[in-house]
Amino acid sequence: MEYQCKIMIDEKLEPITNIFLNHDLMLKWEHGLKRYEKVSDNPLIYHLIFESDDKEFVMKETIKENNLPKSATVIYEVPGVYNKCVNTFKEVNERVEWTMDVTFKFEQDPFQTKDDFICKTQSGMQLFKNFIENQQY
Repeated sequence: MEYQCKIMIDEKLEPITNIFLNHDLMLKWEHGLKRYEKVSDNPLIYHLIFESDDKEFVMKETIKENNLPKSATVIYEVPGVYNKCVNTFKEVNERVEWTMDVTFKFEQDPFQTKDDFICKTQSGMQLFKNFIENQQY
């Protein structure tokens, strides 16, 4: 499954891309994220530990390419699901256009529709946008 999401952020490029891969700040805006653990430096791998319904689950995050402030490619994995996100940032009229090209691979057919995944991605991008625009960092 592949799709693309875009969002405009009312902020300059530098603060956005300085914060984008900052895991300490991610704890403040990513819903359900309780903690993270650095696993490896090369490649840069983290375990993101989320809590949902009083249960914890671990998502492996691999920062495949960090070409910020222009782009970053991040891979997220949980058992049975591979998710690659190619994030690009471009200044447009003193705002930043954030584009995310998303690829999912599943071992089994997902129960959700493509539209469900698009909505979830867009809502996550909105959380980050709100965090940046409200200068909660």
